[in-house]
Amino acid sequence: MDIYPFIDSLTIREHLQKLDYGFGASEMAYLIWQSRKRTLKEKLRAWQELMETTADEEVFADRRKGTKISLFHVLRKYVNAQKNRVEAFQDGKNCVYFYGYEEDSFYEGEEGLKRVPWRIGSEGCFRDYKSCCEALEHEVEKFRGTGRESSLKDLWIERYDLDGARECEAAHVDAGIGITRFRCRSVMDEDGADMDSRGDADFEDICLEMCIDIPTPFCRGGRRLLGLNCLGEKKGET
Repeated sequence: MDIYPFIDSLTIREHLQKLDYGFGASEMAYLIWQSRKRTLKEKLRAWQELMETTADEEVFADRRKGTKISLFHVLRKYVNAQKNRVEAFQDGKNCVYFYGYEEDSFYEGEEGLKRVPWRIGSEGCFRDYKSCCEALEHEVEKFRGTGRESSLKDLWIERYDLDGARECEAAHVDAGIGITRFRCRSVMDEDGADMDSRGDADFEDICLEMCIDIPTPFCRGGRRLLGLNCLGEKKGET
């Protein structure tokens, strides 16, 4: 499968392409997870392709205890849980939606130009997910029309259940109003059971503890252990 679209850094992406680097399943699963430029829908599709076209690997379920588990076993449960979570978030049953976004603004202070982020929310609520998305998209278009789209740093949609059965849930979205991630991790499996209470290994926990050792052009020897924030764009990259 083509993993390169999920490597956010242009410099690292081009470096690996020149090397014709051979990725393992756990490396690709991690790279898909950490990408900040792809929607959740794109990630789910990529993980599904990964499981269908690549050999499974064992990963640490608990690095301290040294216990390992099938990557695809954990990933399959995670993918199904995320699909169910998206469906439940968008179903519009007995709930209302709000949108919000963060805009960068700057002012001249005593110490020079200072960045001040403004968090702005919708004035009213929406009874269905689609109308909330359309309203937020309209806001984004206004920023595009005035050349200020780059000042938008975060966009999200919140869902509130009217009967209070569930806590408020928020999904971050991109400028195309595609869900990129949920504000809080999902702890429910594909059957709606609480994974934390069952003690099951969680894919996000595995990724947080995963050490990915792939070649990069940023250090002596050309290799580096990559963490979550090491694969993003550097200043000046496109």
